[in-house]
Amino acid sequence: MSSSKSQKFSIPLRALVTCAMLVALGFALSWIKFFHMPQGGSITLFSMIPVMLAGYMFGIVPGLLSGLAYGLLQMLQDFYVVHPVQLILDYILAFTVLGLTALFSIRARKHGFAVLASPQTEGKSSATGFTAMMASWLSRLYSPFLIVGGLLGGLVGGLLGGLLAGFPGELFGGLLGLPVGLPVGILGWLLIGLLGGLLFDLIVLLFILIIFIILYPNPKFRHYLSLQKESKAADWYSRYLSLPLAVLAVGFLRFLMHALSGVVFFASYAPAGMDPWVYSIIYNGTYMVPEIVICMVIVLIPQVSSAIRMLAARVGVRSQSRAA
Repeated sequence: MSSSKSQKFSIPLRALVTCAMLVALGFALSWIKFFHMPQGGSITLFSMIPVMLAGYMFGIVPGLLSGLAYGLLQMLQDFYVVHPVQLILDYILAFTVLGLTALFSIRARKHGFAVLASPQTEGKSSATGFTAMMASWLSRLYSPFLIVGGLLGGLVGGLLGGLLAGFPGELFGGLLGLPVGLPVGILGWLLIGLLGGLLFDLIVLLFILIIFIILYPNPKFRHYLSLQKESKAADWYSRYLSLPLAVLAVGFLRFLMHALSGVVFFASYAPAGMDPWVYSIIYNGTYMVPEIVICMVIVLIPQVSSAIRMLAARVGVRSQSRAA
């Protein structure tokens, strides 16, 4: 009994080696920095994507362990610690959550859609059926066009807000250590607009999920979702939704960890009279919003998305099936 359990929860050698390579690739990309903040934090060359792929390909445990390993490596590269709890928030938790892309993984979707398509489980409540029907619901109402539209709308809103305010550069120049002037003001309002676009995408996603949770107990609603063909739902979700949603969700979780750390441990750096939450959101959003957007743009490129899905289907699913 115990030996079978240990085999069931063991991590295959293929997964260990591939995850190690992905962490190493992410760490190498993190050295390519477009901008570095004075109290830590950088805009890098999509260094989060390889770490996210570990969870996306191999599941929750390899993903979280890969994120943890990546966080420990970040301590060697850019160590800025004022308190042990801040270390946990900024390095351990902030990067470990990148492994939660496993919630959008190939293996979970394949198993979930198989349950959804099964006549024996049609209209019934179960954990796998819930996951599959939620994916079916998302594939009907959510799309990458909505994600991109939210970001573009945020940029336009940021520019309009900056025009109305005259693009004041004092606030952003003081936070970023840059010369005060019109370019800094424009940059700051664009970043605020992008953050607003990301929040819009998340709010719409949460609204759609709340509607699903409210309607899910109704057997007629579950029957309606089960009518969608497995191949259609799985293909749409896999091609257009899974990776952008994964990047958006776990990227925002990392941002929340850094923002919480900033409120608790870096409030003294805020300009006089500024709320610590406002300071932390602006400071961490300055590098996290572009970082998330860069990663989302990369995974939205059709060629990149297709290559990742092919690699995940060949390496990740095969490794999981051998371990099962």
